[in-house]
Amino acid sequence: MKKLTKLSIGLLIVSTLLFISCKEKNFPPDAPSKPSGPSTGFVDVVYNFSTSALDSDNDSISYQFNWGDGTQSIWSNYASSGTSVAMSKAWSQTGAYNVKAKAKDFNGEVSNWSKTHTINITILGNNPPNTPDAPSGPSGGSANTSYSFSSSTTEPDGDSVCYQFDWGDGTQSNWSNFVPSESSVTMSKTWSDTGTYSVKARAKDIYDAISNWSESRTITITDFPNRVIDTIQVGFHPVGLAVLPNGNYVYVANYYDDNVSVIRTSDNQVVRTIPMGGGPFEVTILPNGNNVYVTNRFSDDVYVIQTSDNTVVAMIPVGGWPVFLTVLPNGNFVYVSNWATDNVSVIRTSDNTVVATIPVNVAPGGICVLPNGNYVYVNNMTSNNVSVIRTSDNTVVATVPVGQRPTGVAALPNGDYVYCANLLSNNVSVIRTSDNSVVATIPVPNGPSRLCALPNGNYVYVTQFYGSNVTVIRTSDNTVVSTIPAGQAGEEIVSLPNGNYLYVANSGSNNVMVIGR
Repeated sequence: MKKLTKLSIGLLIVSTLLFISCKEKNFPPDAPSKPSGPSTGFVDVVYNFSTSALDSDNDSISYQFNWGDGTQSIWSNYASSGTSVAMSKAWSQTGAYNVKAKAKDFNGEVSNWSKTHTINITILGNNPPNTPDAPSGPSGGSANTSYSFSSSTTEPDGDSVCYQFDWGDGTQSNWSNFVPSESSVTMSKTWSDTGTYSVKARAKDIYDAISNWSESRTITITDFPNRVIDTIQVGFHPVGLAVLPNGNYVYVANYYDDNVSVIRTSDNQVVRTIPMGGGPFEVTILPNGNNVYVTNRFSDDVYVIQTSDNTVVAMIPVGGWPVFLTVLPNGNFVYVSNWATDNVSVIRTSDNTVVATIPVNVAPGGICVLPNGNYVYVNNMTSNNVSVIRTSDNTVVATVPVGQRPTGVAALPNGDYVYCANLLSNNVSVIRTSDNSVVATIPVPNGPSRLCALPNGNYVYVTQFYGSNVTVIRTSDNTVVSTIPAGQAGEEIVSLPNGNYLYVANSGSNNVMVIGR
């Protein structure tokens, strides 16, 4: 009988242990909801905040609030899972306080903290600042570049104010130093990702009363230059320009002033004006940077400027109405399109002698050479096509139909494609150089005139002769990705070798605009 009793007790103990070990594990409550309550208040006034949480074990729950001032509430009475609980708090000092809550179940398991709710406490009777002005600042920019924005407001009580900017990317600035009411504050931001961001500002007075957010200022961040950063007055009716290979100077042909302006790119100042022949139209520069070649439309010649002292060292007769010109990558020959005589003159640069004249179609205009130097592409403005010249024997080997009145033409740095601006059909033709076929036609408004590819080949910029904008085409998919306000009657456009700045000749406003990041 004693053995049976001992056996029964042992089995009871084992069963109890098994029951305990097999009991379902207890889990803590979920993190409570973000506390609900007022977002503004006054010193020494009591405010209520409520929250709730769920417990997966359906246990009763107690709550504790953190008031954001270094203090916490006591634990509340227990309430059923999912039931809201409210607790109260008064703050004795002005400031912005982040209120959060956590939950504890009946078995003592504690949740994570909830998200925070901010309440701004100020002095009773104090008025917050008025809503600030929408920030002033650039509308466009490039990634990893700092841009400044300014805003101001008035404070009804005459208190000093500080400002905070929301940068539209999920981040905000620190509060600025306090400044007198109506004083402007400027803060800066650098975005690392491309996109469009809405920048806004708010103000806070010395008693921590905060205004509403201002209206936003939108900035579009790209990976290419997309805003005008400077305007340079030059001569009358600038049409052509070119940049030295080292990027230090830009030469501008002023059509009706019969001269060339020289711009120093370090400070965008005109440092020299060089007399030319009649109607200087276009400019090209040898790869070694020693000589600049300028077509003179009305005097039917090309002037050669020596860059060491900016003097004219040669005058070369060519065909009728020479307009555009380009130089081979080896610097040995310059090709000149003669609009009135329907041909192209080839100048040997070693002695500045015309060594060939190549017949093309009607009214040749824009001209460019492929980076390998093997082919020159010439727009024929009246016959609406492009002649392809093989430079080894100066023979026309292909004629490519394009849009109406093709004007400017530019090759990508890899030589795979040539872009042709069609002035009257308001589009750009893309010619694949491997077979000289048009593979894309891109709409561009207001008389697309001249083109320039960035050195990385990712974007082509197109001026508008009948408008006042520059269109940016992404070459990977031939999509227009930006329109940059610029001067009137855009003509030639060139990029500095670093790709960070472009210079645009505006014949309608007698200036050169600089597009930067």
